[in-house]
Amino acid sequence: MKKAVLFDMDGVIVKSEEVFLGLSCNYLCSKGVRTTPEEMKRYIGSNQRDVAADMVQRYQLPMTVEECRREVDAYSGNTYLLDNIGLIEGVVPFLRLLQGRGLAAALVSSSASRDLLTVLNRFHLHGLFGAVVPVDLVQNPKPAPDGYLRAAELLGVSPAECVVVEDSATGIRAGKNAGMLVVGFKGGGVEQDVSGADRQAGSFAELERKLDDLLS
Repeated sequence: MKKAVLFDMDGVIVKSEEVFLGLSCNYLCSKGVRTTPEEMKRYIGSNQRDVAADMVQRYQLPMTVEECRREVDAYSGNTYLLDNIGLIEGVVPFLRLLQGRGLAAALVSSSASRDLLTVLNRFHLHGLFGAVVPVDLVQNPKPAPDGYLRAAELLGVSPAECVVVEDSATGIRAGKNAGMLVVGFKGGGVEQDVSGADRQAGSFAELERKLDDLLS
């Protein structure tokens, strides 16, 4: 019997990935690189340093990885305060449903502490998660299992007692590497390959309908 549900943030809790795809394109355009949001999908679920490393190598940017990371960070600003970023429909009622059933919840993200705190504060989500694990609190980012294993530890449950909700191939691998049941979430607004997940759901309404089966 499962005791906890662990959530990715971007594309699962907040509808932010379309914005980040556009920002990535605009940043590379400022460097003389023409690209498309479709190409930028490769970075969904990855942490900022890995994104910068790939950009420097793939597009032959004349800078170090750390310089690129800092520039991308400065270029993006505090994106989570933008008006066109909001919660995924149905996420708060679903989190409250979990609470009502005595199930733990955690937030596990490739974003930094600053960004998670912004989201938690802006959308008043603090009381809905028993654990929050940003990328800067783990040694190895997704697709390594560190974040999900740390969340399970903080919640006092075993990996086998956890369900992971992820929308990216990178995040799905992280959940699978942690030995957890993974649901590929398709309600984040950006179409991605979730075929590596154990189950799939297109919305939180569908997740609610499938919850008993997921927990058994």
